[in-house]
Amino acid sequence: MVSRSYSNLLDLTSGGSSPTFSRGFKKLSRVATVAGVLSELDDESRSNGGSDVPSSIAQERMIIVGNQLPLRAQRNESDGKKVWSFSWDEDSLLLQLKDGLGEDVEVIYVGSLKEEIELSEQDDVAQTLLEKFNCVPAFIQPELFSKFYHGFCKQYLWPLFHYMLPLSPDLGGRFDRTLWQAYLSVNKIFADKVMEVITPDDDFVWVHDYHLMVLPTFLRKRFNRVKLGFFLHSPFPSSEIYRTLPVRTELLRALLNSDLIGFHTFDYARHFLSCCSRMLGVSYQSKRGYIGLEYYGRTVSIKILPVGIHMGQLCSVLDLPDTELKVAQLRDKFQGQTVLLGVDDMDIFKGISLKLLAFEQLLTRHSDKRGKVVMVQIANPARGRGKDVQEVRSETNTIVARINHTFGKPGYEPVVLVDTYLHFYERIAYYIIAECCLVTAVRDGMNLIPYEYIVCRQGTDKLDKTLNLNPSSPKKSMLVVSEFIGCSPSLSGAIRVNPWNIDSVEEAMDSALIVPESEKQMRHDKHYKYVSTHDVAYWAHSFFQDLERACRDHIRRRCWGIGFGLGFRVIALDPSFRKLSVEHLVSAYKRTKNRTILLDYDGTMTSQSTLGAAPDAEAIEILNKLCRDAKNTVFVVSGKNKEILTRWFTSCENLGIGAEHGYFVRAQNQPDWETCFPAQDFYWKQIAEPVMQLYTETTDGSFIEAKESALVWNYQLADPDFGSCQAKELHDHLESVLANEPVSVKSGQHIVEVKPQFFAPPIQFNYNFSSMASPNLSATAASSSASSAASSSVGSGSRQITDIRAPLWDHVTILEKPKPGGGNILWRCNYCPFSKSTSYTRVEAHLLQKLRQGIKTCPNVSFEMLSDMRREVEKCKELLERSKACTVSLPVAPSDNSKRTKRGPVSQLEKSWALQDRKHLDALIVRAMFSGGISFNFLRNPYFREAFAFACSRNLPSYTIPGYNRARESLLKQERRHIETLLESTKSTWPEKGVTICSDGWSDPQRRPIINFTAVSEKAPMTPTDEDMQVWSRLEFINNVKVEATMIKNFIMNHGMRLSMFNEFSHLKLLSIAETRFASVVCMLKRFVEVKAALQHMVISDKWSIYKEDASTAQHVKEKILSDVWWGNVEYILRFTSPIYDMIRFADTDTPCLHLIYEMWDSMIEKVKKEIYLYEGKEPNEESDLYSVIHDILIARWTKGNNPLHCLAHSLNPRFYSNMWLQEGAGRLPPHKDKEISQMRMTCFKKFFRIPQELAAVKEEYARFSSCSEEFNDPDSIHDRWAVSPMTWWTNHGQSIPLLMSLAMKLLSQPASSSCCERNWSTYSFIHSVKRNALTPERAEDLVFVHSNLRHLSRRTDAYKKGETRMWDVGGDSFDSLSGVGLLEVADLSIDEPELQAVSFGLGDAEDEGVELEETGNEEEA
Repeated sequence: MVSRSYSNLLDLTSGGSSPTFSRGFKKLSRVATVAGVLSELDDESRSNGGSDVPSSIAQERMIIVGNQLPLRAQRNESDGKKVWSFSWDEDSLLLQLKDGLGEDVEVIYVGSLKEEIELSEQDDVAQTLLEKFNCVPAFIQPELFSKFYHGFCKQYLWPLFHYMLPLSPDLGGRFDRTLWQAYLSVNKIFADKVMEVITPDDDFVWVHDYHLMVLPTFLRKRFNRVKLGFFLHSPFPSSEIYRTLPVRTELLRALLNSDLIGFHTFDYARHFLSCCSRMLGVSYQSKRGYIGLEYYGRTVSIKILPVGIHMGQLCSVLDLPDTELKVAQLRDKFQGQTVLLGVDDMDIFKGISLKLLAFEQLLTRHSDKRGKVVMVQIANPARGRGKDVQEVRSETNTIVARINHTFGKPGYEPVVLVDTYLHFYERIAYYIIAECCLVTAVRDGMNLIPYEYIVCRQGTDKLDKTLNLNPSSPKKSMLVVSEFIGCSPSLSGAIRVNPWNIDSVEEAMDSALIVPESEKQMRHDKHYKYVSTHDVAYWAHSFFQDLERACRDHIRRRCWGIGFGLGFRVIALDPSFRKLSVEHLVSAYKRTKNRTILLDYDGTMTSQSTLGAAPDAEAIEILNKLCRDAKNTVFVVSGKNKEILTRWFTSCENLGIGAEHGYFVRAQNQPDWETCFPAQDFYWKQIAEPVMQLYTETTDGSFIEAKESALVWNYQLADPDFGSCQAKELHDHLESVLANEPVSVKSGQHIVEVKPQFFAPPIQFNYNFSSMASPNLSATAASSSASSAASSSVGSGSRQITDIRAPLWDHVTILEKPKPGGGNILWRCNYCPFSKSTSYTRVEAHLLQKLRQGIKTCPNVSFEMLSDMRREVEKCKELLERSKACTVSLPVAPSDNSKRTKRGPVSQLEKSWALQDRKHLDALIVRAMFSGGISFNFLRNPYFREAFAFACSRNLPSYTIPGYNRARESLLKQERRHIETLLESTKSTWPEKGVTICSDGWSDPQRRPIINFTAVSEKAPMTPTDEDMQVWSRLEFINNVKVEATMIKNFIMNHGMRLSMFNEFSHLKLLSIAETRFASVVCMLKRFVEVKAALQHMVISDKWSIYKEDASTAQHVKEKILSDVWWGNVEYILRFTSPIYDMIRFADTDTPCLHLIYEMWDSMIEKVKKEIYLYEGKEPNEESDLYSVIHDILIARWTKGNNPLHCLAHSLNPRFYSNMWLQEGAGRLPPHKDKEISQMRMTCFKKFFRIPQELAAVKEEYARFSSCSEEFNDPDSIHDRWAVSPMTWWTNHGQSIPLLMSLAMKLLSQPASSSCCERNWSTYSFIHSVKRNALTPERAEDLVFVHSNLRHLSRRTDAYKKGETRMWDVGGDSFDSLSGVGLLEVADLSIDEPELQAVSFGLGDAEDEGVELEETGNEEEA
């Protein structure tokens, strides 16, 4: 058989034409048998003039590899000879998935045959299968196949993947190395067959199931960039089970040589990812809904999608006459009886005996079921063989015989066991007549029996007639499925059971029999919709799409294959990467005169597995050889501390060492260690180390590495999952306690590190290599004793700098301080006899050897000293700039008596009272309040005032205020103990006064102590009034849902570990609701519904189950999230609040809608009533207590928020006078006939038109407008009231009533929230009374203006109108929507008119109230 990938090789050898295939293909200039980059080979062929048809326009091809080909074989006699005939196996999944790949994809199958083919016939059979069926058979010797399939696959892998450990030879079988070798040999045969037909750059390869788990390695080794997918059709066990496999690493690495790995359920994928993390150290990431593992530069994608059934095949069998005949037979056989059906293979994992025991218990407990309920158990022939199969068959027969003997009677056989071969149509007939299907496997991969049952219960018209059913009647079905099968998560309407719990299975059977018909129909419809849309074609198409996406970057990657045997893997790098040439390095090394060699010790000179080990003798010898060369400067950098590196490299002469990633440096032949960074106070270690110690004690295998420059918590030896969770928690904890310290907290590979902010590993030391590489220069530098002293002074990077604004003052001696009022300073150089009275600028010029600065330079400053001082000055400038960036100057600076002020010397009175310092302190206090959001009322706090008075009256040198942790820990405990002491006398009187106190501990989500006081009268506890209780009882469930949702949100969001768990399952956040937000509960619950699936997956995950901190609350959260009742209340609240939410969401923008509010409000109330009455099942004329309470609340809100402008704008909307609008709803009135609207309209007319003549004129104009008289009786005018927008109508037809038109044009362009919307003034009240305290109304209104308009600006974006994060937050999920909003943009947004605003605010007579109605308003001031 000729391969396309070898056809070019044939060209080269024979010179003839290559074999003809069905499509064009890209020629390779050679076959790459070693690591290489195929794009480079393509470039070579193109440069040589190749003109082959590019593969990008060729037909795509998929090579599907499975254990067995989707064929049936039969040996027939023809002309006296026995010949093989083949046909498609329509039941094979490999054949069915072809429907999802598309007609433009050519499919080739590679696999073995069930039948043994003689050696002499193999070539003919292979040729026949390739030509007629596009199948490539892999012929395997019977003995080898037996070891491979019945040995390693069925006796070892299959039981282990189904959680059966080989604890004894009878249970699964012990690991046999010869069977493993057979498994490898067969996989190698399959790989060879794939290589015969593959075009590696173009073809896709899809490998199926656990029989071929090492095949990806053989293919990847041969073709580095092969497009390879793998799907596992069995369960993947948890890491505790899988880790018992002796070849566990080999199989994992082999699977990771695929581009895409598919699993049926999230549990199976999670177990695989956990194994990769624990055994290979390969972690996964989830990006935009896709899960991927980074494996040596390649991204191995994970696909989670259960396989479906072939709808076409199943429906065609349903239409067969044989099916109809069999259904009629079964109908007559089980006439008057309810059939429970089980269809399982006869093996130990299908739980047949457990199912029969549950049925036996059902008949024992429910005597009324005897004679009426029949269990039909179809036992398919076992796929494997062995003692366990015989045991299952024997146990099944025994239980069946016992049940039939105990409960059977003439004409009634409780259990019908069908253990003979059934045709597919016969099995379908059993599906059709069964009332309930039971699948109770104790462990199974996918199991498509429930899917087939659901489709068969949908039936056809012919079958409905056979069963005497009405074809138009709803279909129904019931499923009882095990929790441990792959299809269970997708069948949400099934009754899930633990098959090991006989009582649970028995109760499920009973429930399935008594479920109401309507519920059976609902469950069936839900299942049928899923099964019919997620069929095998959908599954195959989805997998193929993801495989194409996973392989998209292959052509842009440079690939190198490394490793031997099953340890082979491909390293994928960017196209820009170039491998260093050894020859080039050697040539450059020999040419250069001075060489600096930097060597990383950890992980480079040593392997990852020996990171803590000392260098061996060979490494020391190599270092010594490099150091003996006078041209070399050799430096070793490590994360270890100074003492360890000194001990390890004592025998290495002339070796430079960088300890703690370069924080400490020891030069060649130097005994002392130096640091290149300013001296630091590491007091923060006293805060961080106890925290790390706490996590070390609770995390086995973790330890603390104490360094001089940093603290490192290492969890490399701990459990990977638990260590990772603890690391995230520790990271958050350290960031919290060290928030105000000059350190940074970083997470690395198996570490959490705390280090100074200015130092960032791995290598950030700045050392003068020229001094090491140029001995002559160093010798010149030490020309005098003064210079030598200077070198030791300047060269030490650990020296403490006195003043970073003038660091060179430390290099001179101050002889005389300046006089009061400022001036020059008398100083003397430390390196020469020169002295002078100058400013700091002259000191800098003297030491840094700046010419023409009016001062002589120091002759004794060497080159090294000069470099060090310049570096010191630059570092101080950098630190100074950094400190400036963190602070903002104050209005008043502290006093400096050495300087003159602009108005002259400081007066004696100012000095005595320190007026400048007092003003500076005032500025500091209010700056702290402004920046920290502290209430102005805090200035009235007596303790705050007393604290400053006390500090000013005492001499407290070096006093610093309590730190963050001291305040919330020791000082808080001290205060609590003191308060408890003070309360003792009060507590003793409580029983006498009828007051009790009850505390439930730290139950608040923010961990605030909750104390509940109960006041008691002489007779009984004081209670609210009956009326209050009635209202409360109606709305109690809403408050309960809100409290519980808030508790769940805070429990998850306020804890790093729980938040990280949630983020693994959802890319959306649980929103933090702003205090000023209207309908905040609705917004929060809407988000809850969006992340419902993520929450439920989180609380049933293994991480949640092993979570121990606050376990009781975690269990309570889990119960709520999994409670259908709680979610039902959430959805009910959202349904009846949806009309309110939608209306206010529409009105709370800058959209002109003032003229719509009145009508929208009435419609909204009707919608709310409709939803509540629909839920409660009440007629419109009945009363609803809940609606009555909500209606009263809404009316109260309308009464509070309504103003005359709403009614006036409503009156000026032409649409509300049209017959079309009036006929839309019962009881509608035009605005001029509505009493309330008319009164409000007249109020507005009187306020806007003070002159009697204008008032009379506008009344007359309105009369003509509203009654459609005179010029408004025109047909076009009447028609346009309904057909066009209000603004368009007034523009076209309103010129004859100018006063009313002017008013209409203003009102119809107004947004509702700009005219006394209640939300705006709730915000005003909030800002005025809570946040800003006694602000003047003008300033508060400015804040309302800015606050509201910024919200409007954010709502102009598409994110507010559509998308999954559309909410009322300004920032939604990102909280950064205000970036880039300019001041002019905000100002331009205001479209309020002062006259309208005056009416809206109810100010009455503007002149009497002293309100200035200017057109500019307050926008400019804001």
